[in-house]
Amino acid sequence: MDNKIIQAIIDGRISAYVSKTPGYNPYIRADDYDWYFEKSYGIYIFKDSYRGFNPYSGIETVCMNDNGKPVWTCDYVGYVHKNAGVNVSDVYGFLKESRGKHLKECKNDLFSDFEYHKEQFSYKLVFEVHENSILEKADIFYNGKLISQHIASGILKL
Repeated sequence: MDNKIIQAIIDGRISAYVSKTPGYNPYIRADDYDWYFEKSYGIYIFKDSYRGFNPYSGIETVCMNDNGKPVWTCDYVGYVHKNAGVNVSDVYGFLKESRGKHLKECKNDLFSDFEYHKEQFSYKLVFEVHENSILEKADIFYNGKLISQHIASGILKL
């Protein structure tokens, strides 16, 4: 897999989702989706568009800067179970922290399984990679009980 595309995905996710705070929102309002983010990385442009809060869904792409040809597309959905027994904002805060930790520690091995634990929360990220197709599943547990899931499916088009 092309390391420059992988780095654009990692940096894009960190610059968009992971960097978003109550006081800083790198996304802009959009018509087709609720929120939109775009950032150039050399010959690539990373884009992320999503809608909703719980549940949420979106699409992430990396395109060639010169012709707009997509080289990475990824659809994702996620939610916190209705009877999670914990504040939804706390769950999403832990999801953001966990994803950020994985992105910053994966050393360009983006599609590697990862686990993270903090207090009562546990995060388990598992990938299935078939050539250039990727299935990503992230589960969040609270006191050992599954309370949230994030599922994504992507394809690298080289």
